[in-house]
Amino acid sequence: MALARYIFSLSNFPNNKVAVDVLQDEIRDSDITVALDHVDSDEIQCDIWFKDFLDVDSSALLSIIVSEHTGEHIQSNKMSVVLSDEYRDKGGKLRVHQTSRKDGLAIHWTSEGDDRSDPAIFGKGNDLSHVHNIGDSTNYTIYVDFNSLTNESWIHEVILTWKGCFLDVITVDVVPDVVSVIDSTSSSFTTYGPIIIPAEPGTGTIDLAQDVLAYGGGLVTRDSPSDPSVSPSPAFWDADWNSDTGRFENLRANPTGEGQYNMFHTELVLNRTFNKIQILGDGFQVFNSSDTDELTHGLRLKCIFETRLPDHAWAISGIVVMHRKYVQIKSEDCKLCIG
Repeated sequence: MALARYIFSLSNFPNNKVAVDVLQDEIRDSDITVALDHVDSDEIQCDIWFKDFLDVDSSALLSIIVSEHTGEHIQSNKMSVVLSDEYRDKGGKLRVHQTSRKDGLAIHWTSEGDDRSDPAIFGKGNDLSHVHNIGDSTNYTIYVDFNSLTNESWIHEVILTWKGCFLDVITVDVVPDVVSVIDSTSSSFTTYGPIIIPAEPGTGTIDLAQDVLAYGGGLVTRDSPSDPSVSPSPAFWDADWNSDTGRFENLRANPTGEGQYNMFHTELVLNRTFNKIQILGDGFQVFNSSDTDELTHGLRLKCIFETRLPDHAWAISGIVVMHRKYVQIKSEDCKLCIG
């Protein structure tokens, strides 16, 4: 179908000029139903091209649009974007950067956990590595702890380096600290599945066989799901943390399940971070992530290394990329606050 051309003299416009882009928007935003093709304009006239001929009403509406067109280039509001607190570098370029790191936390690379016997020490824990020699057990497990009660800690990414592997396997689980228990017929503790829950005094079935008020005594912080539509798991114990003594105080039952902490008498997998990752030869891999997972008090990384037969020597080393409030300085009893 041929295009329909409508010719207007510049004198038909109130200011004897045309802003082509603005006029096109005005026509497309009007009640004219025939599709506009394009607009041409020079110093004498303005040609308006449609995909088809206009009816009488549309033709009259086009004349009204022309008679009200000022010819001024007015900034369109359709795509306007308002940026508040925008950051620009010294050259004036806008810098846009998304980060999963919370304000007040520092990025931290580490190949070792924390010393769980001292909540004020960050580092000096188990190494995130394994060396297997021929003749060693084909299954080896290490637990890596982070002192997150005194140092807010989030895991961001993991970097692995390995050598001499033959489809050897690594699995990393997030597991809770476990409390040792003994049988009892007159305590205030009983079990429900893997957790320890309150019982009426004198009717309990177990008793605690360790000091749960110690920093690494077995209290596990109630989970806080990242999805607001998911309710947190129930927690049946409350306690007060004393930063001066480095111990918990006043352990008390919360039968409603709205407590701060749980206690586990059996280890279970709360989250499998690495599910039987097979590694071959000599290699290097960054496990990238745009997100972070919080490692709260009482959660441990359980690293399981499996050697594939025939027996052979191999080694693996890991680096955990974290966001943390404090970063250990390699001098005795000293820490640097980044927040």
